[in-house]
Amino acid sequence: MIKNISNLGDAAVYCDFGIEVNKSVNSEVIKYFKALKKENFESINNLTPSYNKLIVSYDLRKTNFKEINFCYMTGFIAGMPFLGDLDENMRVPRLETPRVKVPKGSVALTEQFANIYTFESPGGWNIIGNTPLDVFDNSKEVEPNLINPGDTVVFKQINIEEYNSYNEK
Repeated sequence: MIKNISNLGDAAVYCDFGIEVNKSVNSEVIKYFKALKKENFESINNLTPSYNKLIVSYDLRKTNFKEINFCYMTGFIAGMPFLGDLDENMRVPRLETPRVKVPKGSVALTEQFANIYTFESPGGWNIIGNTPLDVFDNSKEVEPNLINPGDTVVFKQINIEEYNSYNEK
C-alpha cells in the first residue's frame, strides 16, 4: 500500500511504500508498476520501481488540455487567471515546497485548475510551459487583463521560434 505520494519537480511523482525492505512491500511496488504499465498512459514516459518506492515520470505536454478552459476568477497576483476544468488525467497536487521564483508567463497546473503567472512570483503549482502573451498589462488603466472571469481560453502548443517571434508580429 502506498504510504505517501510526493512531487519530484514538475515531471515526476515519488510513491513511497514505507521504509521496510521485504518481499511483501516489494510485491506491492511491482503490482502498481505493472498496473500503470498495462494502462499505457501516453503521458507517462518512465516507471522506476525499487525495493519500496516507485517513481512515475511523466510529460504533461503529451496530454491534451480540454479544448476550452473557463476562467473562474483572476487573483492571487494581479490578473492571474484561474482556468478550469482540467480533465481528470491532467490533475496533479500542489508542490509540497513552493518555488521561490516562478517566471512571468508560466503556465501551471494544480488540482482542477490551470493558471498563467502574470508576474515573476513564488508559486507551488506544476509548471508545464510558458506563454509569450502579456496576460496582464499594468500600463493599461482600462482593461489591463487579457483574460477576465467568464472568458474561455484555448491553449495551443507552439515551438521556440514561434515563441521568440510572437511579440514581433
